[in-house]
Amino acid sequence: MTADLGPGGTERVVSILANKFVENYSVDVCIICLVQGEVFYQINPKVKILRPSFNYRNYPKFISYLITFFYVRKKLKLLKPTSILSFGGRYNSLCILASLGLTVKTYISERSKPGISNGFFIDFLNMIFYPLADGLIVQTKQANDFFTKHLKIKRIKVIGNPVPDLYDPAIERRNVILNVGRFIQTKNQQLLIDIFDEINPVAWELWFVGQGPMLNFCKEKASNLLSGKRIVFLDKISNVKEIYNSAKVFAFTSTSEGFPNALAEAMSAGLACISFDCVAGPSELIEDEFNGFLVKNFDTIEFRNKLNILIQSPLIRENFAKNAMATVKRYSENKIVDSFYKFIN
Repeated sequence: MTADLGPGGTERVVSILANKFVENYSVDVCIICLVQGEVFYQINPKVKILRPSFNYRNYPKFISYLITFFYVRKKLKLLKPTSILSFGGRYNSLCILASLGLTVKTYISERSKPGISNGFFIDFLNMIFYPLADGLIVQTKQANDFFTKHLKIKRIKVIGNPVPDLYDPAIERRNVILNVGRFIQTKNQQLLIDIFDEINPVAWELWFVGQGPMLNFCKEKASNLLSGKRIVFLDKISNVKEIYNSAKVFAFTSTSEGFPNALAEAMSAGLACISFDCVAGPSELIEDEFNGFLVKNFDTIEFRNKLNILIQSPLIRENFAKNAMATVKRYSENKIVDSFYKFIN
């Protein structure tokens, strides 16, 4: 169960799990979407997708929650699944509530920064109903520590996100610093624009991939800078593998994460990476000065200095890239999918 199947980290994981479950284990899989929306990722035709006929945005929050609850309850009674896996702190309690009294195992997965608020009402429900789940999957050790401390949950398992093998040596690298992510406040693309302009590496370009509410603000900001002509906004693209392999450096300025998919993918593609040490995830991927640079959160001066080192040193970039690709092999798709499957079965 997930919000929708549009472009996004959680949605990508749901699509991978659903496809691999039907391919590797020959089980019936159904994805229940809670809101209307596009299907961005390719889904195996054997996977059944259910989407609501109503638009929850047309109702007050509490009413939309009740309508969604009855929608999920009805689908669960019809499908009679043996296991449910729900994604996201905003919807997990709804899934648990909808499954009460049914002969089904209910598993939930937290995808956001541990401790982040989903609003008073949802936070209250999560505190009450999370302990009723048959298991909780988190993405990082930091999340595991948080939920172990604050909630009495039967089983907790740390499973990172599946990371595809994106390295392609046939694609020519260019002097490009890459950033991939949704344009929202916590991703801090505006900070990276300032840092790039301060360094102003004449032979380099800064590429952004993503959409979001702050995209126009960042475009306007870049257009007013001397380096603006070398700042490229690619918006939403389908061939991310080619983009990753066309760059040399990946600069990640997010200050709040559940598990940084884009950072892991960049490491898989053989980029030299630099990231803020935010909660949670980058510290479990990057060992500072071994497979990347890990910078104290919001320390833009240190970020600028370390990014400049990556720009000027091909040898450091090469060593970081080699070590990064070795690191993320533990998150290979088959390993992660197998961990999910064993936990919920």
